[in-house]
Amino acid sequence: MKKLLRYKAGLLIIFIFSFLSVVFLVVPAVAGEMAAEFAKVEKAEKFTAEAYKMSVKAETTGEVELEEILKVLKEGTELLSEVAPIAYEAGVVKLCQRVLNAAKRAAFLIAQIINTAENIVQTSTDEKVVNAAKEILIKAGALQDENEINIKISLACGAVPEPAEAYEAPEKPFPDPPKPPPPPPGSET
Repeated sequence: MKKLLRYKAGLLIIFIFSFLSVVFLVVPAVAGEMAAEFAKVEKAEKFTAEAYKMSVKAETTGEVELEEILKVLKEGTELLSEVAPIAYEAGVVKLCQRVLNAAKRAAFLIAQIINTAENIVQTSTDEKVVNAAKEILIKAGALQDENEINIKISLACGAVPEPAEAYEAPEKPFPDPPKPPPPPPGSET
């Protein structure tokens, strides 16, 4: 009986040491892989920030460089497209949340590019400008579709969209005029 107990204790010790060795060898490797994915999301966020700066500059100077802005956004969205499936498969909700937040920011700029290009198509009389704006619309539409896939993957992974703000009634710009006092009793109006 003592031999059997020693045998089981030895197996238990071997199991514990093998389990700990797997934990100490595999977990850092997985953490290192996820660190690379977090770095990709951070790089995508930088691309989006750069595109936003270009957009603001284009609005203030009047020189619209939609093609360049779209190119920068495409680079960021492609990075997010690489990370989103990996984050989903690994089940790392924090990474999925970062992907969702970055994709939402990119979606805002893509929508802005689409609106600007549609405005150019509708108002410009120069045929070359209209054709260029139509090409930008096609590219921006494809980028928007790719970005929507990233958003859907992130939501499926467990990322939570920002809560909607509660409705607040606007303040009246001018107060209501004072109501006249009621007529005295017995008077005719």
